[in-house]
Order: sequence, then C-alpha cells, then structure tokens
Amino acid sequence: MYTKDVISNNPELDNFILEDIESYNMYFQYVERIFNQVLEAYYENGEQVSGHTSHEKEIVAKFLQRMKNTIVALSVGSHIDPDHQMKIDVTESGLPNYKEIFNLEVSMRGRDGALSNVPPSNDLVQSMLDFVFTYKKEPKELLLQSLTRFYYEKLIADDLFLSFNFGETIPLGKNKGSGREQYLISWGFYDTNTNVPYVNILLFEDSREQSAMLTQGVVELKEKLRIEDSAYLPLSSVAELIDQKTEIFPKMIKRIALGPIFGKYSLDDSKMNLLLKNMKPMDPVEDFIFSLTTEIVVSPKEESRKGLLSSKSVRQNFFVMREDYESLVRGVSSVVKNIFAPTKVAQHIYDDETFQLSTEYHVVPITQNSSSINQQTKQNK
Repeated sequence: MYTKDVISNNPELDNFILEDIESYNMYFQYVERIFNQVLEAYYENGEQVSGHTSHEKEIVAKFLQRMKNTIVALSVGSHIDPDHQMKIDVTESGLPNYKEIFNLEVSMRGRDGALSNVPPSNDLVQSMLDFVFTYKKEPKELLLQSLTRFYYEKLIADDLFLSFNFGETIPLGKNKGSGREQYLISWGFYDTNTNVPYVNILLFEDSREQSAMLTQGVVELKEKLRIEDSAYLPLSSVAELIDQKTEIFPKMIKRIALGPIFGKYSLDDSKMNLLLKNMKPMDPVEDFIFSLTTEIVVSPKEESRKGLLSSKSVRQNFFVMREDYESLVRGVSSVVKNIFAPTKVAQHIYDDETFQLSTEYHVVPITQNSSSINQQTKQNK
C-alpha cells in the first residue's frame, strides 16, 4: 500500500505516475497475474456466477483475454520508451488511464513502418549471438531492436482491448414464435470516465435472410452501434436508441464491467479497499478483489408503434425494474454483481460483519491450483 506522502505528491489519482521502470514492471506483472486468475475462474464458473449463457461466457472470456493482452503490450511499450511515464488510475479502477489505450492505438497505426525499420527476428538473434561472442558483453542496441519488433508484432487490433472493439456476430437460429433469425453481437469500449473496460452483448432478431444479415446487415449494424453506444447513458436508453435507429429487433442487451481491481494499486476509500485493509494479515501482492458487474435490459414484449427514424412497424417494450432502487437508478431490468477473489480474501468477505459485501455481491473464490498461475506467482515475489 502507498503512504499519505505518496498520495499527496500525486493529487490526480486517475493519472497516477509510478516511481521508476521497476515499479512499472511490478505493476504490469501484478495486473497480468490477476487477469490470469480471473480468466481461469471465469472459465470454470462463468455461467453459474454471472448468469451468462455459454455463448456469452465465451464472448466475455475473449474480451478478458484481450484486456490481458493489452496489459502485456503496455508493459513491453514501457521498456521501449522509458521516458514516457505511463498513467494508471488508482481510484476505483486499478487499470491504466484511458490515454494509454489511445497511445497504444497511435503506435498501432505506425506498426508497419516501425516493423520495416527493424531487422527480422532471425537476423536479430544471429546478430546478438555474434555480438556476444565477439565483444563478450550485452548487445543493448540489438536487444532494444528485438524488443521493438516484439512490441509492434503484438499490436494486432483483434487481439487487443482498444477504445472501441467489435467481437463476433453469432447466429442462434430462428425464433419459432416471431419467425425471425436470432443473433448475438458484441462490442467493447474502454470508458474514459471510469478507466474500466466494458463489454456489450446484444441479443436481437432480424427479418432478413441469414446470408444477407451476416454480410451487409452486420456492416450497417456495426456502423450504428459505433455511433450510438455511450457509457454515460442508462442501458435502457441505449436499447431504445438501437430500436429506434436500426432495422433489427433488439431483445436483450447486457453491459458488463470488467473491473475495477481493488488491491495494491487502489487508494480510494471504497468498501472493498477498506475491507482488504482490515485483513490480518493482508498481503498487498496476493490479496485483491476483481469486480465483474452485469447490467441487463430485456424486452419481454413488442407492440405496433412506428418510429420517426425507422421503417419498422413494431417496437420493443423494454422493462426497467422500478421496485429495485439500484435497477431503477441504472435504468435496467436487473443487475448481477460478482466479485472474484483469492480463497483467503473470499473467506474474509464471508466472515466480515462491517461491510457485508457478501449480501451485495456473489463471491467467486479463486483457488490457485493451476501450475501456470503458481509459477507466475513465484516469479512475481
């Protein structure tokens, strides 16, 4: 944990700067390890704890993997340009500031040019071997070139979590009741307000032939979703916009927050951080809480009502649970709140009587029984 002196020297906690390159090494190893553990736990328990279908489980897992890949890319990038002081958000995020995601995208646009200026990997390896054999010292320039090639080769849009990302469009077959084809489409965005990645999953129906929808129809829909999506709108409002401005029939939309991470790099006074600080003993490296919250809006029925901006004669009737205060405030049908935590932390959450997180969240204990996880944990100590 950080001292008050460190906090006072970094007043903008969402733009927190670490001390040196070694501190950034520790930070990125810490976050990567957490994503490794959460990914494994989610694969094992995703349907049960998050209320996700098997398709939705695969979508969320892929976006978690993309976020982990992004952390790895940012880690490598910090070594290529050590003068750039990367900013992280140590309030309710624990992840890099959104500006670092934008910087990654700038690097990605220069990928081809950068790779053309660096020798191929095989040539670099041979050159390093020759240098060491001849001069008996570390080939620093060649190592930097090799790291640069590795970094830019990692910058592939479909593998990373960028400011805006599309996933797959999955056909689900025909709805016998409506006679329309059903689909899932997903997209993610890195929120500039909270510095947390979000995933949207939309279940919709469409009257067109499947071949037409999966070609031109998907292109048109993606253009609309990119324009209309907003993290600042209640999810029911996002659903209404999709219903108004597209030709599809949206039936359900989920918005899933992949974070925050509470732990070593959290300086706010949230209940989760206070609970962690109250643990005796508390391990700042191993003990953390990863939040995964799903907002859900459903359309239980539709009605004849033509909109001004759409040729559809049928509109959806989206349901907001007004009897539940949090659902009403969020503008959703329901909220599913999960937290992933190592077994020791999970037990402390169940035993704690002060913050009572176990009544508000479903707790998923993470057992560190994977050899890959244990190996990485040892490396980070």
